[in-house]
Amino acid sequence: MVCMFTSSAYSAVIIPDKGGFGGYVNLGAGVVDVKSNMLASLLSSKIELGQQTIDNLNDSPDSESSAIPAVNFELSYTFENSRTQLHLGNLLEDFIRFDMNTIAGVRQDIGKAGLVGASIQTTSITTEVWSDLYLTGVNRKETDRTGNGFRLNWQQIMGTGFEVRYSKKEEDIDKERSGESLDLSAAQRKLLDRNGDNERIDVFFEYASEDNRHILTPSLSFIDQDRDGDAMSRDGEDVSINYI
Repeated sequence: MVCMFTSSAYSAVIIPDKGGFGGYVNLGAGVVDVKSNMLASLLSSKIELGQQTIDNLNDSPDSESSAIPAVNFELSYTFENSRTQLHLGNLLEDFIRFDMNTIAGVRQDIGKAGLVGASIQTTSITTEVWSDLYLTGVNRKETDRTGNGFRLNWQQIMGTGFEVRYSKKEEDIDKERSGESLDLSAAQRKLLDRNGDNERIDVFFEYASEDNRHILTPSLSFIDQDRDGDAMSRDGEDVSINYI
């Protein structure tokens, strides 16, 4: 899925010279292979991502393979005189992380300095996770994971291929029951709480050939997951490279 559908996720945004409506729709399908003890399913259990029953907490999760639809779209309206653009859509890179968000925002052309933008994001398709992922021997129950937040970005910085993006989202587990099946105190169960904030800084640089037939985009991301449960909090880095 990553190879088939990420090409439009990283290509540079261009505000057209002419005002009015614009946009695109990408439709496709792919195959995902997931090993997770937290993710349960997508699309109201139509796409399984994890095992409903586990027998031992020390065992690694089995691999789950499934076909998955991929929908990427954007609808925009450009104000010709001010070089301002309103947009509504989603990002394939979120889709691949199983964060099914719809994004609504505004972009502004600031001349040679590039493009700046701000947007809000909300969950449009919920991802199901296990309410108590530590429950063994019986079927675990699913619950919804949703998130709301915002994004700020600066693209084509000073006429280069640099882009910086900052995202913050509050993640909510509808029925957070982690650790209820274990012999833990209330304070210990609190350490397993998955609700909280996700912060992410992404830095991209796009290299394009003279005829734009080849585009190479390496990226570096800094991630901070500040959860209500200290045992579920983490920070770290992601490195990736995309070729079109």
